[in-house]
Amino acid sequence: MRSPLTDNTGLVCRSCGHQLEEVASFCPQCGRQAPAGDPSPPEERDSYLLLVTANILRLRREWELAEAKCSEALRRDPDNPTAYSVMGDIMRDQGRLRDAAEWYKMALDHNPASGPDRRKLEQIIDRIYPDRRGEQAAPGRPAGGRLGRALAALRALATPGGLPLVVGAVLLALLLTSVYAVLVGRGVPANSPPAAARAADASGAFSPAAEQPAEAPTLVVPSAVGDDLVARESELLELVSGAAVGLDPNCIVHSAEIEPEEATASVRLSLPRLLAPAALRGDVLRVVRAAAPSAALWDARLRQVRIRCDARDPDGTQEPVFVAKGDSAAVAKLADTGLRPVRVEEFFHTVWWHPSLRE
Repeated sequence: MRSPLTDNTGLVCRSCGHQLEEVASFCPQCGRQAPAGDPSPPEERDSYLLLVTANILRLRREWELAEAKCSEALRRDPDNPTAYSVMGDIMRDQGRLRDAAEWYKMALDHNPASGPDRRKLEQIIDRIYPDRRGEQAAPGRPAGGRLGRALAALRALATPGGLPLVVGAVLLALLLTSVYAVLVGRGVPANSPPAAARAADASGAFSPAAEQPAEAPTLVVPSAVGDDLVARESELLELVSGAAVGLDPNCIVHSAEIEPEEATASVRLSLPRLLAPAALRGDVLRVVRAAAPSAALWDARLRQVRIRCDARDPDGTQEPVFVAKGDSAAVAKLADTGLRPVRVEEFFHTVWWHPSLRE
């Protein structure tokens, strides 16, 4: 695709950001044809120049500078789907797969017809949830988890001449499994405090609420429930974004994901860093008070809510300042408090504040 936006490396596609030769009439990445002329306003051209720079920095693995350039492009042109896609590429190349998936989702929200972004999202989802590739539907798949599959593979490799080796390998696998079962069965001594309490004793960073039990019971979530919740993550993101951004337009909801094994909603958002710590603390609590109960009430099968808020600097860098986790039933009660003063932290069983924001 032809574009007048150039730098030392040539032209870029206005649809997907792919680098082009000057004589190109079609983009080899997405297949879009180059339009005649350049009707784009100056601010849009500036945003694409920033994205070209961000893409080059990504290829050089200069992650912080690449994120900063991409964030600036989003600030200038928040409806630009290419900016969300480039940010997804940056996250993907760093191995931050869940963040990358959310950026690709936002790119598709702004440009649902984008084939490249849809393929990128599907590839990321396959990497995050490899068991969702349809392997369980394959005929003849061995049962019994990893051990069953390992034994089936050994049986498939068995030959008359190698039978003793196969038998020995099977016996070794059974021995290792037995040892693992014994170790797991022993667990943690009964008088040992839970992990969160041990962390609190060491650093004072965590503050468990008094009304919560000392040790939360083990959650067992049916796989069908976890799969259904994961499939509806986009609904959760839209709901939480509406609640948080509606309260504070400066808030950005980066992701709202489901941890299927515990039916936990994990929400990550950010606010601009303020010079006055007390003001930033107040903004965090107000946004959490809106976002957390929205997630807790989203689906009755949700067991827990985890929420993280970062402080966002003008250059695009972020630092976590608040992390909390609580049972959905307790967190949902925040919605019933209205506007009256409450201590938000008391609705979570585990709370962490950045040292600069602790009271």
